[in-house]
Parts: sequence; C-alpha cells; structure tokens
Amino acid sequence: MGAGTAKLELILELRNRINSGLSSARTQLNSGISSMKAKMAELKGGASELFNGIASQIPGVGGMIGSLANPYAAAAAGVLALGAAYLSAGQMAVQWQTGMAKVNVTAQLNRQNLKLLSDQVLDIGGRNATPLEEIPDSFNKVVSAGLNAKDALEAFDPILKGAKAGFTDLNTVAAATVSTMNSTGLKDASQVLDVLFATMNKGNAEFADIANYLPKIIPMAEKAGQSFKDTAGAFAYFTAQGFKSEQTATLLENTFKAISDPRITDGFKKVGVNIYDSAGKAKPMLKILDDLRGRLSGLSSQAKNKIFQTIGADGETVTAIGAMLKDYDKLADIIKFTNDSQGQLNEAMKNAETPMDAWAIIFNQVKQAMIEIGQTSLPIIKAIGTYILETIQYWKDLYANSIVFRDSLSAIGVYFQYLWAISTIGIRFLINGFKMIGDVINRVTTSIFGSGDGFEKWYIKVKPYVLWVFQYIKAIGEMIYNIQTLDFSGAMDAAKSISNGKSIEVIRNEVNAEYKAQKEAKKEVLAPIGGVKPDGTGGKTKNLPVSSSASGTTGTAQQVKNITINMDAMVKGVNLSATGTDFKGMGKKEFEEYMQNMFKRMMGNLETSYG
Repeated sequence: MGAGTAKLELILELRNRINSGLSSARTQLNSGISSMKAKMAELKGGASELFNGIASQIPGVGGMIGSLANPYAAAAAGVLALGAAYLSAGQMAVQWQTGMAKVNVTAQLNRQNLKLLSDQVLDIGGRNATPLEEIPDSFNKVVSAGLNAKDALEAFDPILKGAKAGFTDLNTVAAATVSTMNSTGLKDASQVLDVLFATMNKGNAEFADIANYLPKIIPMAEKAGQSFKDTAGAFAYFTAQGFKSEQTATLLENTFKAISDPRITDGFKKVGVNIYDSAGKAKPMLKILDDLRGRLSGLSSQAKNKIFQTIGADGETVTAIGAMLKDYDKLADIIKFTNDSQGQLNEAMKNAETPMDAWAIIFNQVKQAMIEIGQTSLPIIKAIGTYILETIQYWKDLYANSIVFRDSLSAIGVYFQYLWAISTIGIRFLINGFKMIGDVINRVTTSIFGSGDGFEKWYIKVKPYVLWVFQYIKAIGEMIYNIQTLDFSGAMDAAKSISNGKSIEVIRNEVNAEYKAQKEAKKEVLAPIGGVKPDGTGGKTKNLPVSSSASGTTGTAQQVKNITINMDAMVKGVNLSATGTDFKGMGKKEFEEYMQNMFKRMMGNLETSYG
C-alpha cells in the first residue's frame, strides 16, 4: 500500500512538472511569435514607406508596381506603353525627315539618294556627342559651306569632332574646314583639322581664333608657293611669340605678298637669296629664311638694315622676317610638327572628353534606334494622308459634277432646318407669348390713356416722386452703412445730403426736360427743304430773302440766306427773370443746362429748316 501511494505521488508530481514546463514553453513561444509579428509589421511598414518614396520620386513606378498584381492590367499597360513608344518614335522620325528635307533644298537629291544620305547622316550622329536632333541642321550648315552632298558626308564626322574638341560652334569649324579644302585642294577634312589642332597645340590661340584667321591667309600663301602646313606652323610660331591672332594673320599675309612680288624677289636676289629654285618653283619658307639667315650672319645692324633696304620690303614684312629669324630653330620645330600632324584631331578628342560624353552618345544611339523604328510608320502616315486627300478630292468632284448629289445635300439641309424648327418649338412659344403679353399691355394702356404713349406720359408724371423718395432712401442707407463701418465723415456727408436733397419741383423739371429732349430728337429727323417731316407736316418751300454773290450778280447759283433771330421775343417767351415761373427752384447748374439745351434745339431747327 505504501509502495502504491508513493508511485501515485510520483506520477502526480511528474504531471505537475510537465504542465509547468509546457506552460513555460507556451509562454516563451507566444512571446517569440509576438516579437516576430512586430518585426514583420515593422519590416512591412518600412518596405511600404520605401516603395511609396520611390513611387513619389519616379513617375509611373507606383502604377507599374500596382499592375504587377494583375497580369491582365500589366499586359494592357505594356501594350499601351508600346503604342506610346511607337507613336513617339514616329514623331521623332517625322522631325528627322523634316530636317533632311531642308538639307535637300541645297543638296537636290532624288528620293532614293536622299534616303541613303539620311541613313548615313543618322549613323554619324549616333556615334557623336552632338544632340541627335541637331544633326540635320548641323549637316545642312556643312553642305551650305560649299561642299556637295558626297564630300559633305565625308567631312561631316571630322567636323563634328572638331567642333567638340575645339569647344567652338560648328559653323566656325565647317567654314574653316571647307574654305581650307577649297584653297588647298585637300579632299580629306580630317587632314585639315589635324593641322588646325596641331597649330593650336604649338601656338597660343583659341581654336576659334585659328579657325577664323588662318584660312584667310591660305590663298595668299598658296599664291606665294607656301604650303598650308608650313603656313599653319608659322601662324603657331607667331602666336607662341606673343602676337595676337589677327596681328599674326596681317604680318604673314604681307610677307606672302612680298615674296610673290617680282620687285621684292629681285631685291632678295640682289642680296644673294633666291626665292625660286632652278625649276622656277618657290622654295619653302624655312629654306628662304635659312638662306637669308646665312647672308645676314656676322653683319652689323647697319649692314643688315642696308640689305633690307636693298630688298625693298615694307616695314611689316621686315618685322615678320625679323621675328621668324629671331628663333629660327623653334620655328623649324613647329613647322615640322604641323607637317607631321596626323592624328592630332583624335588626340584633341581624347583630351576634350568629359564624363557625360559617353552618356550623350548612349542617348543618341537610343534616339537613333527610335528614329529607325519610327521610319517604319512613315509609309503608313503617308498612305493615310494620301487616302484622306483623295477622299476629299472625290467628294469635291462629286459635288461639282453630280446634280443629284447637290440636290440630295439640299434636301438634307431642308430636313435639318425643319428638325431645328421643331426642336425649338418651346423657345418660340415663350418668345411669341411674351410678344402677345406686350401687345395686350400696349392695347390696354392705349385704351386707358388715349394714345400709344399715354402710359409713358403717366410714368413721367409719377417718376419725379419716385426719384424724390429714392434720393432720401439712398442717403439714409449710405449714412447707416458709414456709421456701421466707422466712417463718421461719410455719415455726416450723407446726413447733409438728406437736408440738401432736391425738391420735387427740381426733379420734375429735370425729368420733363429729359423727356422733351427725347421727343424733340425724334421729331427733328427732318426731310430736305420742300420735303415732308416724319410727323407728316411740312412740304412747303420757304420763301427766303436772297442776296447776290460776291460778284454782285443776283440770282446766281451761290446764294446767301439771311436769317433773323428775335432774341427779345425768345427771352420774353421763356420768361427769363429771377422770379420767372419757368426757372423757379432751379440752381445755377440746372439753369445753365436748360439754356444750353434750348440753344442747341434752336440751332438744330435752324440748320434743318434752312440748311
């Protein structure tokens, strides 16, 4: 019995410990799950905040992320995006073709050759950093500089690079390159630009200055038998010696004029320097200077001046020769460099690269692809336009040639006219109803007051009282408003206007004067003398006294009419006195207005009756 009790107690103890352990485990598990839930919620909130931030900064991302949950919406969005991209590509292609059409005004190519040229220009633009949308206009400038389409296409890529590497505008580079090619006979634009950049390398001048001034002296250098590369080297030497670009161009041009002048060449020959070799070809500038340097070697300044006097060159030529002889070895090195200038354009391009150039080329290649895709839509656009024009022309021809078609259109027009009339029955009912009411009112007032304007006369009698009451109501309202807005000065003025208001007599005179003026204005629309007035009176010609004209002849066509105005009768007729009943209660201003209106009516009657 004791053993059984001990066993039972052991089992109960084990159960209690197991329950306690399970409870502890459950508590720890619940705590871990709660912590995990909190972290997941935090992560979810952070992710949501992140995506919301991205969507707010990048337009379209929010819609794109939302559409991922719905594959159909994603597919529809993709189709719309492709359609929008194709439409954009078509617009870019149209703009490109418009730019190339401007080029063709000068190039004058047929459609097939223009298409080939357009593709090649597009390819060149795609591999350069110049914005692709500017390429057609840039190429047009090269063509306009004096090259045909084929030569311009070959020169275009080097010119674009030259403008980029020289940090100058394409017009300047194109004009310098083309003019130099025309002067020297060179066909390779890259070779010309190599020399120009070699000149900038060894000289002390901006590329834009070199491109502006160096080509201007090339024709004179060629005439004097001096090469383009030697001339470029001399230009670089002078600018490196501190001469300005424009001063350098002047000195070199005068020097080339001098050595091509027979009088000067004879002067050089007298001092032992030959400008030409045995074959009659002009020696290079370095050879002429070397010979002159040998002739002047060891001489005093006075002797050197005597030699230059013998040559007969002007002061600028002597200055230029002296400057070149001053550092002959440096001049020789620079001329050698410009003669060996191959690759200088590409070297300048490398040195002029910026971090954004690669991205500019990437963007241009993307635009190039878009234009190429968009060009597939151009035949469709052209076909649609052609179809629309043909359709318009068809209907124009049908209308011009078919009586049945024209009559059918007229019948359709009549149908819509009646349809409109039916649809506006309600509006017409209201309009005609108001007309009927107006006619009834007019007939009633006519029967009551005896004439068509009887109601108006009654209103004129009542109107002064209405205006008299209204002036006080207005003044009282202004006074109340001014008091409420703390404008006491305005309130006092309004109170004064109440005491100084117009009397009924004054208002009646004003209303009657206005009414009479209106009636007179209607009556004074008169016919010519001898005619009939609008009221049916008149019709008789006045017998007026007629005097002779300036010549003294009576009865001529030019007549002077004598009109007498009896002012005394007029004054008595209107009772112009201080106590006159016509002006009783009138102020100064009302009296002046009354007199003005009276004289105006009088003069109007005179002009109408005797004009």
